[in-house]
Amino acid sequence: FPFIGLLAKGLIKFYPEHKTKLSAFLHNTPTEVSDAATTSLRNEINHLLQECQVYCLRLIKIDEKLVFDEPTPFEKGLKKKLTNQSLYENIKLLHGEIFAFYSKLQSQELEEEETKELEQIIYASRNVMNSMKNFKGIKHNLDEFDGSDNQYLNSQYALFRKRIIELYHDMTRIMEIEHKEEQYQKLLEAFVHVETLDKRFIKETMVASTKKQIQEIEIASLLMVNRLFTQACRLQVFSLKDLLLSHAQVNNFDRALDMKDILEEEKNKVRKEENDNDPS
Repeated sequence: FPFIGLLAKGLIKFYPEHKTKLSAFLHNTPTEVSDAATTSLRNEINHLLQECQVYCLRLIKIDEKLVFDEPTPFEKGLKKKLTNQSLYENIKLLHGEIFAFYSKLQSQELEEEETKELEQIIYASRNVMNSMKNFKGIKHNLDEFDGSDNQYLNSQYALFRKRIIELYHDMTRIMEIEHKEEQYQKLLEAFVHVETLDKRFIKETMVASTKKQIQEIEIASLLMVNRLFTQACRLQVFSLKDLLLSHAQVNNFDRALDMKDILEEEKNKVRKEENDNDPS
């Protein structure tokens, strides 16, 4: 066994398998100092969001350099990009590290406000993961739109790409805002914009159906993809809300959305009554 002999003489050195550190902030942060640990957890979930965004961009064949100025931590220093599957698995593992750190931090003696803050930011990580799963679930449909002979489906594929780039640019700008109240307002605007594009898509799909530009099965596919896509966008806005805003601002944000839903329901009731009373 010449290999063993060489190893014994020190001519061949054995190196244990290197374990890649997926966390960019947690691995050097003790949970005993709650303020520092909470800040580190918040930063790590923001890292999770960025890696999720890279994954979503690549799923629909968008160069992440259109959003990110430099490689995200997973690929910093690597000679080549991770495959989509490897990136997806790394994101899931990082989420596991985040949750383990959160659980360890919860075992410390914390004030009630500290506990609420932790619950809020860990909820952001769940929204990130659910958003990514939505994107993963519609990839094959988006590929079909891209490769279809139907020009309308091609145009909708391009539209989905445009919508995600616009959202990520909005989110990047929001993260760079220093004043919390301005962040709050811009997050509300980002959410309303997501909802506006959702409604516009549905309306345009119905028009295309009337004009026989798409078949029934294509209508169903378009509406399903748009529903999951829109929900993924909402979840990413919500994740940013929980990462950036105070607990009081988050409550105000949620109430504002509830009020918007109530007002929308009332508008729909009025429209229905007007239509029912229309003699024509």
